[in-house]
Amino acid sequence: MINSIWVRGAKKSPSFTFVTAVLAATFLMSGFFVAPSAALAAATVTAASGGTNISIDTTSAPGGSGVYKTLSGPSITETAPGDISVGTHVITLPAGWEFNTGSTVTVVRTAGDIEPDSQTITPDVNSFTFTITGASTENSGLAFIISSMKVRPTGTAPSTGNMAYSGSGIAGVDGSTNFGTLSTVAGTVTQLAFTTEPGGAVYGSLLSPQPVVKNQDQFGNNSTNGLVATEMVALTLTSGTGVLQGAASLDIGTGAGNGTVTFTDLMVDEFGTGKQLTASASGLASDVSGDFEITKKPITATLTAENKDYDGTTAATTIDVSLVDVEVGDDVTVDSEGTATFNTPDADTGKTVTATGVTITGADADNYSFGGTAIGTADITPLEISVTPNTEQAKVYGEDDPIFTYTSDPLIAPDTLSGALDRAVGEDVGDYAYTLGTLSAGDNYTLTLASETFEITQKPLTVTATGVNREYDQTTSATVTLSSADEETGDGLIYAYTSASFLDKMAQSA
Repeated sequence: MINSIWVRGAKKSPSFTFVTAVLAATFLMSGFFVAPSAALAAATVTAASGGTNISIDTTSAPGGSGVYKTLSGPSITETAPGDISVGTHVITLPAGWEFNTGSTVTVVRTAGDIEPDSQTITPDVNSFTFTITGASTENSGLAFIISSMKVRPTGTAPSTGNMAYSGSGIAGVDGSTNFGTLSTVAGTVTQLAFTTEPGGAVYGSLLSPQPVVKNQDQFGNNSTNGLVATEMVALTLTSGTGVLQGAASLDIGTGAGNGTVTFTDLMVDEFGTGKQLTASASGLASDVSGDFEITKKPITATLTAENKDYDGTTAATTIDVSLVDVEVGDDVTVDSEGTATFNTPDADTGKTVTATGVTITGADADNYSFGGTAIGTADITPLEISVTPNTEQAKVYGEDDPIFTYTSDPLIAPDTLSGALDRAVGEDVGDYAYTLGTLSAGDNYTLTLASETFEITQKPLTVTATGVNREYDQTTSATVTLSSADEETGDGLIYAYTSASFLDKMAQSA
């Protein structure tokens, strides 16, 4: 601790003695000044010391100790006679500080012949004033020595400021000249506080945001003052149902945490509103978070359905319903598979099947929101219909085909068959297989044709012999021309005979 600050100069006035004291932290100087000559050099100010990094616990505000801090200095040294003008000078404290007005400050001439008005000054709450009655004729100096004068903070938040000169009566010194820096820091750690509140989440997901907890002093300033090497902060769920899961205990001490812990993997295992976390550590006041909510997790379901033949309905048969996105280990199962239907009754592959009225059950079912539907795919295959041509259907060679008749398995009402059967190509006598031709029941059916045949039989042919006239030759030998009106056009039949004869050999006209 500096008990006095000297300003080196020529001679010392015998009317002043040097006293042992603590220097005032701040000063207020006011009054009138005799302006120094423009030719004067700038005076030198040595700032007071000992006023930095003072714990905010010493504040005079409610809850603080109100303890004053003793300062050393400041001092002013002339570099030319008259740098400090005649008049009243004021030094003020920065905002958030106050003097101990029950103590006094001793003004000491450390060199030269400058004349202070009084050796003893009582400060105001926020200012310190001294008066010069005689200007120096030789380089002089002043020191402000404090016998019991101290300063203390008045606020509850850390701040920094400088004691400042008010006026223009000291050469080279103005309101920006530092007469001593005063600063406070956060006080001793007394409590925990959530600086990032835990946020809500969907069931099964991490809280968002994850909570951040810091050490604070009694006034709520984030602080590392007084931390121990290891100080474990534990989070617990103290409001709302469920269990907090994840790494809920971290070191906030001078080791890993250094006054702050950020949690990263916390979640709550049950949905609900009004949940709160409590942060606690040995010897520190706990803090309770704000409310957060865990909302139900939406889940869906898929189904496996049976394929079926076309039956004209959308009815489907469910084989299995499976829940999707259920958390591993949770007890949630399907209670009722509901009613399943195809999207349309028509035959096709990979058709959408939807089950409605699906319900879930289990110890953890309340943590989920479920719409009651399950979706899958299945096939509706075309219904096989057997078509049987009627037996003994035939025609005589050369005739037109008849309309082929048949019987079939019944169709789903009101479906009907359309088109007609056909047969293999050919018009010669023989048996010909039937074909489906244009017969169809639509895409919802597969037609199967029974093995039957259509017969073309021979056409009866009547041949006419036309005799060729000749002269009498005493024989019955005759020549004829054969033809038939029953021959189909274009067949080009060739007629032949082995012999022909007249009834007798006598000449006769037809």
